[in-house]
Amino acid sequence: MGASALASLALLPSASSATLLYVVTDIAKFVTTLNLTTSTSGQPSLEPVAFSAGCGPYPTWLSLNKATSTLHCLYYDSYHPKNGSLLSLRTSPDGVLTPLSNISIPAGYSSGVLYGSKASGIAVANSQEGSVRAYSISGSALSEIYAEHFDHVQQPGQVDSQGASHPAAAVLDPTGTFLLVPDYGADLVRVWNVDQKTLALTASTPLTAAIGSGSCRLVFLKTASRTLMYLISEIANTITVYDTTYKCDGSLGFEQVYMTDTHGLNTTLPLDTDTFVWDVQSSPDIRYILVLSVSMAPESPGKRLNTFSVDAETGALAHVQTVMVGYPYSFSISKDGTFVAFALWDVGTVAVYARDVATGLLTRTDASFTMPGGERITYVVFDE
Repeated sequence: MGASALASLALLPSASSATLLYVVTDIAKFVTTLNLTTSTSGQPSLEPVAFSAGCGPYPTWLSLNKATSTLHCLYYDSYHPKNGSLLSLRTSPDGVLTPLSNISIPAGYSSGVLYGSKASGIAVANSQEGSVRAYSISGSALSEIYAEHFDHVQQPGQVDSQGASHPAAAVLDPTGTFLLVPDYGADLVRVWNVDQKTLALTASTPLTAAIGSGSCRLVFLKTASRTLMYLISEIANTITVYDTTYKCDGSLGFEQVYMTDTHGLNTTLPLDTDTFVWDVQSSPDIRYILVLSVSMAPESPGKRLNTFSVDAETGALAHVQTVMVGYPYSFSISKDGTFVAFALWDVGTVAVYARDVATGLLTRTDASFTMPGGERITYVVFDE
C-alpha cells in the first residue's frame, strides 16, 4: 500500500458515528480501519476508511483499550525470527491510527491481555518461548516488569507436540485479580495473583488438567450464583467446566461440574480426530459461548463456529448451531452481540455475520471486505 493510497483514504469522511473495525494482516505493516454501517432495512455493509502505518508483519494478537483510545498489537517478524514487538497506537474518530510506542519482545506466537488499574499493563503468553511476560504501558515508554520461563518434561500419555511448555493464552478472571494461562504442553492452567495497582504478578496454585488433553483456551462466565470457567483442550477436543471459588488463602479453587466435546456431540472425540479447537469467546450477555474449531478432514475441510447455550445454574452446555465459516484466523463479537466479524485468513477477507441475540443463531450477510494485494488477515476487532 503506497503513501498516496494512505493519504487518500485518510481524507475520507469521518466515521465517528459508525462502528469501526481494525484489521491486521500477515505481511503489510499497517492497520486497516473499516466502517460498518447498517441500512434502514438492517443490512450491514463494510467500507475502508483508513490504512494506517503501525502494526508489523505476522500479528498474533490485537486488543483495544476503549477507555484510553489505544490499540495494542503483538507481532513477530518472520524475517528476523528472534524479534517481536508490542506496539501501541492511538485511535481517532475518523479511524486513522497514530503510533505511540513499542518495545521489542521475544518472537513467537503470543497472546496477551490488558490488566491492572486502568488497564495499565499487558501480560503476554508466549507459546514458542514457553514464557509469560508482563509490560507496563502507562508511561511514555513501554517497559518489561515481569518474566518467567517454564521447564517441562514430556510425561507418559502426552503427545509429541507436548515436549515443551506452550503457554497458549492469557486471560483475567472476572474480578481482574487473577491471571490465568492455559499451558498446552504442560496440561496446566497456570495462575497468578494480580496486584492491580503495582501490576505485580505472584504465582499461585495451578489447575492440573487431564494428561494429554492440551489445554489451550479458556473463558469465564459470571452468573448470578457462580463464577464458571470453560477450559478448552485442543488435543482431547473437550470443553471442561469448572465452578471457580475464591479461597481464604488467596488462591482460586476449581471444581469440575461438566464436560462435553467441542463440537456439541456430548461425547469425547478420539485423539486421532482431524478436528481441533482454535478459539473460544462468550457472548456479551453471557448466555452463549462460541467455539471456533478447524477440520483437516478431506471430506469437510475448514473451520466451524459452534454455538452453545449456557445453563447459568449448572454450567452445562447445549449445542445450538454449527456454521462453516471458511478459514478465519480469529473472530470478534460486537458489543451488543448482533454481529460477528471473521478474519478469513485464506482469502484475505473480513466477513460479517448477523447474530440473533435471543437464539444465538448466525446468518452470513453480504458485508465483507477483501484486502488488496493478496494480504492474509489475522485479526479483527470492533471499536464502538
